[in-house]
Amino acid sequence: MIRASALMGYFDLVNHLGGDADALLAEFDLDRATTRNPDAVLPLSTVAGLIEEGRHQTGCDDFALRLAARQDLMVLGQLAVMALSCPTVGRALDKILEYIHYYNTSLQIDLEREFEPGSARIGLTLKGEFTNPRYAYELALGTVNNCVRALYGENFRPREVQMQFDSPLSQQCYWRFFKAPVRLEQEHNALILSSSQLEKPVDPFSPQLREQIARRIDDVDGASSETLSAGVERIIRRELANQRCTPKSIARELGMDLPGFEARLAAEGVDFDAVLDRIRLHRADRYLETEDIPISEVALRLGFRNKEELAAACRRWFGVSPLERRDRLQRGH
Repeated sequence: MIRASALMGYFDLVNHLGGDADALLAEFDLDRATTRNPDAVLPLSTVAGLIEEGRHQTGCDDFALRLAARQDLMVLGQLAVMALSCPTVGRALDKILEYIHYYNTSLQIDLEREFEPGSARIGLTLKGEFTNPRYAYELALGTVNNCVRALYGENFRPREVQMQFDSPLSQQCYWRFFKAPVRLEQEHNALILSSSQLEKPVDPFSPQLREQIARRIDDVDGASSETLSAGVERIIRRELANQRCTPKSIARELGMDLPGFEARLAAEGVDFDAVLDRIRLHRADRYLETEDIPISEVALRLGFRNKEELAAACRRWFGVSPLERRDRLQRGH
């Protein structure tokens, strides 16, 4: 299991790249509120799946690195505060290693201070099975690299990065992130540092750390100031297949009476039926292109009472029946 903070920056990245983060979360029965809860834990397979689906939806093969670039020491929550109280980078890493299992039971980190004369190695092992482990390790290595940089200072660079797998990404792509050479098909997944870097004093009042803390506070404040329309979308995505996406049922969940709910939505310039229709349309192709999902099941997943309602919607959206739309999707049209 892993803390939901491992998805720090996921929503903004997916949406920035033209994807739909809320739709991806809904595929894994999640919503923003869950992933922004600092106490929430998720299976590693869920986080890995979200990375893979984010890469697939956005078409960015360096998606995991881009996500890691949006993460920093604050991904560790309270453990970050404990690390910042340590006198040196090495002692801070010792503290992180001591307690990391409270935040991520799937990640093992080993620090070898002198695996070679003058060189230290931070080795990573992820416990689990992955469709493509490269994405999970790129995110893990990238996040650990950012944590060390936060402790050391902005000019931190590892000597090199080692990865066990091959990769289609160029060295230039990796260099932009790590500012160090990346060796592929190695024995370990690791960051290689000079031993002297571990002795660098930690400055808990550095401008970089103050910026990270301020950004984290802004994220929490933003999560608590969700607009009504955003809350409606979140609930629709979660409840769509449960046949509970009516103004009355959602108003009740939000603790509002129906007239007040409708008035607030109108004040935000939002039409409930248009929001519901847009979410259904976005998910329709994802379900229809999967041949082993029967049309009747697609209808239920989209919150329709029967396949006739789905057929009417498909003709309005695409000008064809669900089966014809499925055929076009499978032929790449």
